[in-house]
Amino acid sequence: MSSIYEARWNNALKWANKVKSYFDTGDFVIRNDGEDYHPSEYKFIIDYSDKLIILVSKHFRLCIYECRLGWDHGSYTTIEDTNKMFAEFKLYKMQQVML
Repeated sequence: MSSIYEARWNNALKWANKVKSYFDTGDFVIRNDGEDYHPSEYKFIIDYSDKLIILVSKHFRLCIYECRLGWDHGSYTTIEDTNKMFAEFKLYKMQQVML
């Protein structure tokens, strides 16, 4: 894989590692397109061998980024455009409230 594709994957990986570090604490929800992805239902997976970033539940799989030249979910997208797409994903901290 050429260096531009490696640079794009490394950019996505940097973002994914940061998101995963928060999401895996169980204290944060990921929101995208009006959908909430709770850590009790979803796993945030970084597949290093297939260069894939996904959210997975028992019944649903959301491909966030895939660096596969034959199937584009990011490998041909510029870093700037990928970062704009990543900016649409929001992390919200869940807090327990005493009633």
